[in-house]
Amino acid sequence: MVKPTDHRSLDVACIWPWVTIGLMLLTFSGYLMQHLHPGGVAGMVGQWGCNPSLIVTGVNFPQSALPAWLGVLSATFMHSTWLHLLGNLSVLAILGIALERVLGHRRTFLLYVATGVFGISAMVLTLPTWDVAICGASVVAAGIWAAWLVQPRTCLAKTYPFALDSVGWQRMVQLLFLVVVGAKVVFVALGWFGYSVMNLANGAGLGVFSSVGFCGHLYGAAIGAVLAGLFLACRARLQLKHREATAA
Repeated sequence: MVKPTDHRSLDVACIWPWVTIGLMLLTFSGYLMQHLHPGGVAGMVGQWGCNPSLIVTGVNFPQSALPAWLGVLSATFMHSTWLHLLGNLSVLAILGIALERVLGHRRTFLLYVATGVFGISAMVLTLPTWDVAICGASVVAAGIWAAWLVQPRTCLAKTYPFALDSVGWQRMVQLLFLVVVGAKVVFVALGWFGYSVMNLANGAGLGVFSSVGFCGHLYGAAIGAVLAGLFLACRARLQLKHREATAA
């Protein structure tokens, strides 16, 4: 007989999203540190960002003994402007928290790291001669968008769970709010991905803006969607085993 799995490990509906909140704080702190850098925001990006040409040639960070390939990790915690930062933080706050309630802590952390590392690495391979430092969590944000869209109904319910507990006119207003938010998320995501595809076709990954790597958005989205699908399939299998073990 299969040993029953602890049901609490499968119930992630109301968990505290400390992974997402922690990553948001790290990302925000990283941008504050950029302002303390002697070279300013741009200077820190140039020194510690992900520069594809440096990685391909196998050299170190500028003025450092650390290898440049570590930039695939550091790049996601740096941003070029406040608008760039707040845009990515808003995705983490609205969609990342809901996704963590669906996937759990460890899977959410793995999703964040994998989309960032593999998405930026794929971007480096696509643009090996690009001598511009990559920065920002946009690749990760794209992965979260795509992972959210893998199971939007469940993620939407976990975004604002209070709507499921209310009654009367409050429930009507809250459910209407959820529908509006859900529709906006879907249409904005599709528009963003479509815009990335068009720019990718026009500029070999750079698009009409030489400082934006649209191919990274698409790589992050693909990785996020695949991982979310695998995570949800594994969780469904565990739940099935749990029910079979309980019935036995």
